[in-house]
Amino acid sequence: MVNSLVGLLKGLCPWFKAQEASNFFQETLLRSGSINRASFWACGMRPMHCVNGRVTSNRKCSPQNMSKAPNFLAQAVQSLQVWNREKTLPERILKRFLLNARQYLIQLGDPLVRYTFYGRRIYLPLSHDLPHFRKHLPEFLENLGRIAAAIKSVYPDLTVVDVGANVGDSAIAIYHHTQCPVLCLEGSSYYFGILRRNLLLCQSSNLVSENVIVAWKDGIVQAHLEESKGTGRLVPGGQLQGCSLKTIIDRHPRFAGFKLLKVDTDGFDLKILLGQRNLLSRLKPVVFFEYDPDLSGTLEERMQALQELALLGYDSTLVYLHTGEFLTSVSIKDIRTMEDLDLYYYRRKFSYMDLCIFHCQDQALFEFVRAEERRHSFEVKSGTVSPASMNANSR
Repeated sequence: MVNSLVGLLKGLCPWFKAQEASNFFQETLLRSGSINRASFWACGMRPMHCVNGRVTSNRKCSPQNMSKAPNFLAQAVQSLQVWNREKTLPERILKRFLLNARQYLIQLGDPLVRYTFYGRRIYLPLSHDLPHFRKHLPEFLENLGRIAAAIKSVYPDLTVVDVGANVGDSAIAIYHHTQCPVLCLEGSSYYFGILRRNLLLCQSSNLVSENVIVAWKDGIVQAHLEESKGTGRLVPGGQLQGCSLKTIIDRHPRFAGFKLLKVDTDGFDLKILLGQRNLLSRLKPVVFFEYDPDLSGTLEERMQALQELALLGYDSTLVYLHTGEFLTSVSIKDIRTMEDLDLYYYRRKFSYMDLCIFHCQDQALFEFVRAEERRHSFEVKSGTVSPASMNANSR
């Protein structure tokens, strides 16, 4: 009977196309007592480690990480969601079941799961949408990596500052394309813990992190931190100790001349950028940030913020869909076009655009990056670059 169960397990694992699914079934049988570890060896399967009665992955976990080991049931749900093609009727039924199971597990405590991202194993809360974005939107985060690579070809000593680093996904995307130093700043202590763990797994001294709330000024800011749905965001109300980017950079002299600034703070992006006027005017970095009309004040405030950036010398802008696809290029001084883009995204709930703005002194760099983005778009359209190939290392 035991050998039959193991044979069935070996047959199921390739069908799921995910080692996590194999681990799930191993753990289920081990915990239930239906099978022992010797039976796995007898059938040519490598058993999982068990420390203090807790079944872990095939690699040993350090004691301090054991309390935060991924939940085996949540891992199975996430792995099956990524695997499921959602085309046939049984697959669509499975999709509905997995969605309900995921929501239930998130409500129970949002356990950690493992995910392979750019060939690196990272940890995410189950509520994090990165695996689903990468499954359905193969260009998600690819644009940021390509932009960083293009900038490095012009500025070989490129260093990057990532404000709102979350669990490190954008930093890892940049590092994968450039291997350049990245300073990851995350205000949420919960997501910072996961961020630091993921950066340690990358085993690179070029990935630096700090748990700090980046604000438009030093001192107390009238906001509080809200953590939900895989992200932490500042929300008006309450009081928090904030830190300006200049103060933070002073603590990290290695990044004193950073040339790429990525900002993703769910609504406070423009306010934070305008609080760094002197720094932006002096360093003139390329700035990549999220533009979400639903979270960024009134239309007049948003247009005024863009014009203030223009006064600092910023002009040429690349516009991206939230999926990571290149949309168009525009001048932020062109108020009518910016208002039209703003209206388009204002009408589309749960959608936003990413803006990559260049200082006027980097006009040649802008033209180079724009040409590279257009070339990439044509290659994807013609099939020279398959969207699926961009996700080859993500599962």
